[in-house]
Amino acid sequence: MEDSNQLKSTALKYGGAFGAILIVMMFVFYAISYKWFTSLTYMGLMFIIAIAVPTMAGIKRKKDSGGFLSFGHTWITMVLTYSIGAIISIVGTFLLFVVIEPELKDLLVEAQIEKTMSIMEMMGAPDEAIEQAMGEVDKQSEAIRDQFSMVGMLTQTLKFILIMAVILLIPAAIVKKKRPAGAIDEILDTE
Repeated sequence: MEDSNQLKSTALKYGGAFGAILIVMMFVFYAISYKWFTSLTYMGLMFIIAIAVPTMAGIKRKKDSGGFLSFGHTWITMVLTYSIGAIISIVGTFLLFVVIEPELKDLLVEAQIEKTMSIMEMMGAPDEAIEQAMGEVDKQSEAIRDQFSMVGMLTQTLKFILIMAVILLIPAAIVKKKRPAGAIDEILDTE
């Protein structure tokens, strides 16, 4: 029972902090320029934070468990922490893209089209290839806009949770620490 409470406490604390960080970052980058949302810098920073905060939760839980935590418990802590933070961030995303500035999704689609065209021109792509790519982006633009509906946000969040569950296998393998053979284990209360 103590292990379950420890998992909940750690995941809620770090997951809540992770969600708050995501929301604050989103609004800070929005205040600077909405075009940051299409930048590799923004996406890279979000990815680093998405690995770092759940890893910190796993380390904290290991420390609270006497310095030992199995791979499975470490991974569950990390995935639950990420999931809580990602779900919390939906609130901020909804506020920004639906309540505060509903036309932002259209601006992002336009920014992505401009960025794609700029990269292709910079790489010396022929005009036909650029036109073909722009046609594909136009076809996908409605799907991009749909990602900002509540159903779209939930779907995207679930996809990211699944992807991060796989990625978090790596830090979980690094953080985990088995009890040495012959160590006295706690007697579990089976009531």
